[in-house]
This record gives sequence, C-alpha cells and structure tokens, in this order.
Amino acid sequence: MEKISSPSETCHSLGSIKLPEDVLTEVFYFGFVTPNDVEASLERDGEFAVYAIETTALEKTFIFKMAYKANAKVTHLQIRTTPTLEYYFDDKRFKSRTAQTIKKLVKSYINSKEMPLTEPAKRPAIFIRNDKVQIKHRVGEGNFCFVSKAVMTGTNRVLKNVAVKNFKDSEITAQTHAEQKEMMTEISSLSATYHVNIIQFYGVLCDVPPIKLVMEFCPGGSLGSHLLSQKDAIKIGERILYLFEAARGMEYLEGISIVHRDLAARNCLIAIDTTLKIGDFGLSLTTQELSEEKIDGNFKAPIRLLSPETIGKKPLFSHKSDVWAYGMLCWEIFNNGQKPWPDDEVKKIARDINTGKMPTVPNTMPPEVKAIVKACWNKDPESRPSFWDILHKLHKLVNGKYAPPPPPERSTTRIKGVYAKSLDDLNLKANSPKGRKKNRRIFSVRDDDDPHHRHKDTVSQQSNATTTTTNSSSGKNSGAARKKRPVGSVNRTNSLGLVQRRSITLPSKSVGQERSKFKRK
Repeated sequence: MEKISSPSETCHSLGSIKLPEDVLTEVFYFGFVTPNDVEASLERDGEFAVYAIETTALEKTFIFKMAYKANAKVTHLQIRTTPTLEYYFDDKRFKSRTAQTIKKLVKSYINSKEMPLTEPAKRPAIFIRNDKVQIKHRVGEGNFCFVSKAVMTGTNRVLKNVAVKNFKDSEITAQTHAEQKEMMTEISSLSATYHVNIIQFYGVLCDVPPIKLVMEFCPGGSLGSHLLSQKDAIKIGERILYLFEAARGMEYLEGISIVHRDLAARNCLIAIDTTLKIGDFGLSLTTQELSEEKIDGNFKAPIRLLSPETIGKKPLFSHKSDVWAYGMLCWEIFNNGQKPWPDDEVKKIARDINTGKMPTVPNTMPPEVKAIVKACWNKDPESRPSFWDILHKLHKLVNGKYAPPPPPERSTTRIKGVYAKSLDDLNLKANSPKGRKKNRRIFSVRDDDDPHHRHKDTVSQQSNATTTTTNSSSGKNSGAARKKRPVGSVNRTNSLGLVQRRSITLPSKSVGQERSKFKRK
C-alpha cells in the first residue's frame, strides 16, 4: 500500500464518519476485503470493483480503492478526495476527472479510452450484504467475541436462522486485533468445509468493519453445557453416538488436511435435528500452514487438551495431536462434561501429561471406548490411531452393541427448539472409502436423501479445481500421501481462504440488472 501523504485527504474515520451510503448499496462495492479477494473475482477485461481497506485497525481509519482488469492484468487505484470533497483516482493519468460520488466517478470511465471499464465484477455470494442479515439477540459470548442469533434473507427471499459471530464494542487493542486475526483463521478453515458433522459456513458480513462471521445456527447449544445439565440422564448409546459423529467430522477434517487444535465438548454444537457439529475453528490450520507457523508466547493453548509433543517451546501440532484431544473428548463425554484436573495449576497439568499421568476413566465407559482412549493417549504420536481407524471402530459399536436409544429416551429431545430423528432416519454411516479415494471434494458422506447434502450441483467441474498432493502429518496409520480435495467448482481461493461457491444471498436477476446499468449504450 502506498504511503498516505495527507490523512485528511485519503482516510476516513470509522468512529466519527459513516461510510457513504451510495457506496454501501452499490453492486460494485465488495466491502472491507483485501486486494487478493478482489482480484480473484475479476474474470474478464473491463470488470472492476471498489473495496475498502483499514489503514490501521487501532486508529480505525480506512481508504477506498478500485481494482480493474485490462489486458489480463489487474490494476489497483486509490480513491482520494479534493478539498471540496470530490472524488478522483490517485493516478496522474486520471487526476483531471473528479465527481461528487464514487459511483459517478466510476461510471464516467465506462468504455473510456483512458480506463476501458465495462461492468462490475460479480461479488462473491460469501460476501453477504449487511442488510440481508437481521440480528436478533445474543446467545453466547467470550472475552472479546459474542455470538448472536440472526435471520438471513437468502436466495428467493427465503428466511433462515443463522448465528453471527462478532466482536464486542470496545476500544480496539493489540489483543483484540489478534482476536480478529483468529476469526480470519476460522473463516479460512470453515469456508473450505462442507460435511454433516461440521458447522456450516455461509459467509461474512464485510460491508463495514468489524467483519462478522455468518454460520449455521445450532439451537441445542454446546455439547459441554448439555453434558453438565443432563448428567446421568444420558444413556450410553447416546454418548457413543456423540463420539461417532465427532469422529466422523474429525475424519473429514483429517482427509482435507485441517488440524483443529481445539477439539473439546465446548466446541461441539447440537444442531436442530440433534446432529453433533464440530465448530470453533479459531485455532485450526492446514498441515501446510502448521509447517510454516511460528508459535510465539501469545499462543493461547487449551492446556488440558494438549498432547506431550505440543507442550513446550516448539509445539508440534498434527492430526495426531487432534487424536489425543479426541481421547480427552471421550473422557469428557463419559464424565458428564467435567474438566480434567479441575483444581490443578497449569504447570502440574503439563507435567502430568508429559509423564503419562492421565485422569482415570470412569467405570461407566465401555471397555471398547477405554481401548480407544488408551490408544489416543499414546505418548508416541505415530503409534496413535488415525481418525479413520477410530471412526470404523465406533461405526461397529453404534450400529451394534451400543445402538442409539429411540427419540423419547434421548436427552437431546428435551432441548427446546430441537427435534430428534427416528432411528431409521439417523445417519450412522461412516465416511465412504470410495469417497476418500476418488471424490473428496465437498462431501465425505454422500446420502442423496440427506437434507444436509442439498448442494449436489456445487460439486461439479472437478477438473477445473486444483488438486494438490500433500503428505499428511497423521503418521503411517492414516495412509500415504493424499490428494487434497478440491473445494468447489471455482478453481481459485481468495486470500482469506474463502472458496467462491454456493449462491446464498442475492437473487441473480437483481444482480444482473444492477450490473447491466453500468454498460454504456
């Protein structure tokens, strides 16, 4: 980004000055995204988009830019204002032309010789317009973030309950800025996933800062809270079902090379049909990113979930450390959501983990699950099972000796706003071996009659997507090098990792009409 010579000319304050309404509502406006996000959407020469960039998050200032494509090359121009508050492009070729609004400025260059603009680029559906989401009320919060229930207007004006993750209204500090970076990690991980046991990602609200994450709303709340409230009322078969669904979700993540790093009962959510969903991807990274990441002293480690190799100055995270955490999830589920080492200091917990002094498993845990936990807690990462191994052990249990109880006997049916599937409707299939080898695109589980798998048309054009062979850090038990699945019908991913797929928000007719207005007859 070029240096700003006069802040009064180029920067706008988010605290005292509102963004111009004529920009927010324009079809060419992409919001607060990065240049790479915009470039990924410019497909043909002449297409353009206007976007905003925060110059410094701590000072809450921003600038407008426009990107356009010509001769297969993308150019970014900063939009400045004159002393009389007229807009112009900060380029010696275009300084002579000014306009009262950004829209008029852009439109004056349509089919011009200086800058041959044709029409706005199509804004990705995952960049959801703020006016398409109506916030209702808060349903949970942390130190810096809170989650609200909201209603989103989708395609064909269909209303859908969603959850919106946002930052609290407070002074932005270096610490909260780090939290924002963590949310970007969550967006990057979620956007590349689509699975029955993974929280569904819809997009981001990025018209104005701070960016908000829009995802599936799970009225059942967290599994951790449910375990604490229901305690011994939860039957063994239902607990095994929790373990099976969590393993199925984690096996899917293992297959697309995403390491969660924070698997716990508090991060497993109960959907409207009682399906268990793995969420909170704030700490997740791909295996490639893990090989490049430098862990500093500010890394927030969930110490009770950490494996021996992740405790220390040079933590080594992998799918095998997630397997260790899964063993702790088993312990939580059969201990009614209680935390291990509840009263111990961090140093003692770390020492116990390193020396193999793990908490005693409860007597109510079946021997088959005890064997899984013991294998997960092997000090040698390479000797731990893969999630593929765990899933198929649990698949036998959930379809045999420890089948789920009927709906009236399931504790989740007592949750307000949640309904339980009948035994016939429960999806108790493991992730398909055929899908692992040939079809690892968006779905690990493909049931055509499953309501979670309605986007069959978005899995096409596999040949257009880039396939990359990656060596998983899962060890020998998880197999040799895999092909990382393409994630959608578009063969590129933007800088946030946001895969441009799934039409969710704006009806295509209105978008097409608005874009056509810029074509000069």
